Amino acid sequence: MLSLVAMGLAAELLLPGSYPAEVVQGVDGPGWLALRGDRLEAIHVSLQPVEKGFLTVVPADVVVLLRGEPFVAGPVRTWATANPINGSLKVGELQILREGERVLVSDGERRQRLELGADVSLVWAGDLDQDGRTDLIFSRLGVASLWLSSGTPYLLRRAAGYDDAGC
Repeated sequence: MLSLVAMGLAAELLLPGSYPAEVVQGVDGPGWLALRGDRLEAIHVSLQPVEKGFLTVVPADVVVLLRGEPFVAGPVRTWATANPINGSLKVGELQILREGERVLVSDGERRQRLELGADVSLVWAGDLDQDGRTDLIFSRLGVASLWLSSGTPYLLRRAAGYDDAGC
């Protein structure tokens, strides 16, 4: 079952690809926004059978699908897409540094460790929630997590993704 980590924000996200049918129950329909280039565009998600028990839910030209608050259709600032985190990476005001299974994020004044596990990559960096600060989407083994800069005393907060008991 698709599992959200909302922490005060009702948000969902999906990466492009195919999923077991039981994981994507209830995701078809309107209300989704597709991140394509520098825009969030309204999209109606239709589940398409690919093989027995697996469904494609996200078109291949979409970086990620988002649904919920605070996302609205329109332009978004994008700083980076599809970057493995090997060493250090600068995106927007943030410096991202890989430390084993952890990712360290810094804005020059504050530092925050994100427990993301091994083999994590940065899917997208930019300003999704229109607060002027960098938001991040990571992927680990095909599972996405969204980290927003708004609504937190820290640099980032996990706003959506699968929990540890997810698919």
